[in-house]
This record gives sequence, structure tokens and C-alpha cells, in this order.
Amino acid sequence: MCNATTTDTTTPEVLTALSTAVAISAGDDHSCPFLANGLAKCWGANTNGQLGNGSTTDASTPVVVTGLSTAVAISAGESHSCPLLANGTAKCWGANANGQLGNGSTTDASTPVVVTGLANATAIAAGGNHSCGLIVDGSAECWGDNFYGQLGNGTNTDSSTPVVVTGL
Repeated sequence: MCNATTTDTTTPEVLTALSTAVAISAGDDHSCPFLANGLAKCWGANTNGQLGNGSTTDASTPVVVTGLSTAVAISAGESHSCPLLANGTAKCWGANANGQLGNGSTTDASTPVVVTGLANATAIAAGGNHSCGLIVDGSAECWGDNFYGQLGNGTNTDSSTPVVVTGL
């Protein structure tokens, strides 16, 4: 819902505050578009800081993600979000119990943190509690929850920093 209320609706509503949105991604209970000027905005639940504005207060209207100005793509996971930046790196924010922010920590972050060691990425995808970047050479790197082997590195061990997907 993005109409500044918490009332359900069955019809689409125009949100004029996002008239320059380029793309959008919806997580479990939050949504985030990035704008033509490289900024990102998010709204919805914010228990784990998944709106990226430095708070944990829910928002029914878009709030600006703190310290982000060069987003070229964005993906929202269950309770975290990650944009790809123009320089081929990424930042993430929100829930981080499984290391899904990729910054070497398992502490939630309510503002963007740099994904450690990710470079030359051309695409990004956030899953439930893990994230992946596609690298310009055709390889992929993933980080976060690996209970089912979703990081693709042949283990079931979580990783709070990117690991190379084997066999690509």
C-alpha cells in the first residue's frame, strides 16, 4: 500500500511522490523503488530498518534511503533491500541475522552498508534472507542464509560476505 493510509484497496493508486521512479521491488512487507536521479525511497514495515532511513518506524508513504545517490537497480528481500550502484558495487540495509547485508556482520542496519568485496556487478537480487550479485564476467556471488545451499558454493554454511557460486 502506498497511498498514505493503512486501508486496503483493490485498485491501483497513483503515488505522485515517485513520478521519476525507474524500477521497483517489493519485499515481504516493504517496497523500494529507485529514482532517475539515483536516489531510493522505501515504505512499509521497518522493524529491522528495511526502509533504510535510519529508523525502525514503519512508514505508509515513501521515505528517502539515507546516503544513497547512485542506484541503478534495486531488489528487496524478506526484510532487507539491496541496490546495485553505478560503480558496480552494492549496498544493503535491514535485517541481517544471516549476513544477508554482506558487510561481514550479522547486526541489522537501518542505513545502507557496503557489501564487502563485491565489485563489477551488473545485476542484484535479494531473496528471503540472502542476496546475490551477477558479475560482469558471468560469475555470481551470493551472501546470507545458506540453510538450503542457496549461496551455491557447495556448503550449507551462512556467509556474511559474498562467496563465489561454483560451476557457473
